[in-house]
Amino acid sequence: MPCNTYLAFVWRNLAWRPIGLALLVVLASAAPGLAQSRRRLERQKRDNERRIKETNRILSDVSQKKEATLGQLSALENRIEEQTRRISTTSSELVLLEQELEGKATRTRALAQDLAKLKVEYAALVYAASKAQSPDGWLFVFAAESFNQFFARLNHLRYYGVERRAQAKRIEGARKRLLGEQQVLRKKLDEKTLVLTSYTLQKKELDGLQADKSRLLERLAGKEERLRQELARREEADRKLENLIGDMIRREMRRAEDARRTEARRPSRGNTNTEPATKAADLEAIPASPEAMRLSASFAENKGRLGWPVEEGFISGRFGKQPHPILKGIIVENLGINIQTKAGEGVMAVAPGEVGFVATIPGVEGKIVSLLHGNYVTVYSNLGAVAVKPGEKVKARERIGSVATDREGVSELQFQLWRGADRLNPESWLVGR
Repeated sequence: MPCNTYLAFVWRNLAWRPIGLALLVVLASAAPGLAQSRRRLERQKRDNERRIKETNRILSDVSQKKEATLGQLSALENRIEEQTRRISTTSSELVLLEQELEGKATRTRALAQDLAKLKVEYAALVYAASKAQSPDGWLFVFAAESFNQFFARLNHLRYYGVERRAQAKRIEGARKRLLGEQQVLRKKLDEKTLVLTSYTLQKKELDGLQADKSRLLERLAGKEERLRQELARREEADRKLENLIGDMIRREMRRAEDARRTEARRPSRGNTNTEPATKAADLEAIPASPEAMRLSASFAENKGRLGWPVEEGFISGRFGKQPHPILKGIIVENLGINIQTKAGEGVMAVAPGEVGFVATIPGVEGKIVSLLHGNYVTVYSNLGAVAVKPGEKVKARERIGSVATDREGVSELQFQLWRGADRLNPESWLVGR
């Protein structure tokens, strides 16, 4: 190819076009989704580790007793549940790492290909520049048919030197980006190795926990008679507590109804007519005063967002009817939820309200506190120390007492929620943990 024709060809066709550019754009668009998944996983890992630490403290408390207890079983089952969740999170992290590694490897290959193309183009520029400085190159310039074409060709020759230097900078930039991506890729590979090792250890730990549970179940199976006696005692206590709550609700209904009647008589003091008394049992909810309406509305608006009555703990007994963990064929009914926690844990009001009663039930350990929140009532059972009195106003998160620890070393709060005479599932009202 003649020199002037060759130089013209180079000028028309030589331009840096990274072959991986479209691919890099696609990878860049996928990066935010991977980053969001990474943040979500990290948050799940932190929450899971926090819950495991809490459960370990509780499990340590109840395991100090040599005797097998249901409290040990519930703590161990929760620990197994959290360990299973931890393994699931680690598995998701491995999947995410595979996606990140695939993206990094693809990006590294694209950058390596771009670097190779830049070097080829640079070689072409060097060759073209050498040709431009040769006599044939200057003949190409002086062969111009016009003055404008002469200056245009002269600028073309100068361009090769400028473009050659620019291309050298591009090559150096591409080389640094490639080295950076290769370094990140190596770090991701090391991270994957660590996560795989952690996954293996977590599986072994879960196997150990499952073995501990099997041994504990065997020990508890030999205590059926004692467990039946404990169940009968608890059912009797639940009946007494339900009657106590019912009495309080009926009392509050009568008080609210009396207040309403008094208010209704005020405009006509001479009127001696009296309406037949409405039976409290016929009412579905406590008649609402303005303050009660405000408290009820505020309470209802916070469904699913109420803070837990304790800082640490897990649900060891769910609402409603559940099979007994040891006694086959036995169904137990829970009026609320049980929250197992550590010894001496403080108990807090889940919402602002007024103390309804502070009571004890004969034969049952611990004290009971009820709080009125308009038409809603929260009940906190198995308290050791109580810091409030009937009729006292309390704020949300205000301490009302502390959880009692029974003879078996179990510290467990029973938390109930009522609307009028209707029992509600407290778990659906508390914020997720």
